[in-house]
Amino acid sequence: MQIVLDSLNHLQVQKHLKLYGYVIMENHLHLVVSGSDLA
Repeated sequence: MQIVLDSLNHLQVQKHLKLYGYVIMENHLHLVVSGSDLA
C-alpha cells in the first residue's frame, strides 16, 4: 500500500494532480482526481 501512496504523492507534487479522495481496496483502488495533463 505504501507504494500506492508514494505514487499519488509524486503525482501531486510533480504533475500537479489534484486528489480529492481515494479508497484503497484489497485488489483495486478508486480515485477522484483532476489535472491539466494526465497523459
